[in-house]
Amino acid sequence: MGFLEDPAQSVQDADGLIEEITTALLKSFQERRLVLAADWQNGGTGTEELRLALRRYRAFLGVLLPE
Repeated sequence: MGFLEDPAQSVQDADGLIEEITTALLKSFQERRLVLAADWQNGGTGTEELRLALRRYRAFLGVLLPE
C-alpha cells in the first residue's frame, strides 16, 4: 500500500522504520562501548595500553560524530 491509498499508514510505517533503526543503532553502539571498556578495564592499565584505548575511543567517536 502506498501513500496515495493510505497517507496516515505510510507515515506510521516511516515512524516504525526510524524506531527500528534507532533501536538497532543504540544497541550496536552500546555493544561497541562495552568492548572498548573491556579492552582497558580487563587488560593492562599501563600507559601504552591506556593510550591505545583512548585512540580506539576517539576512532569510535569519529564514526558517531563525523565532521
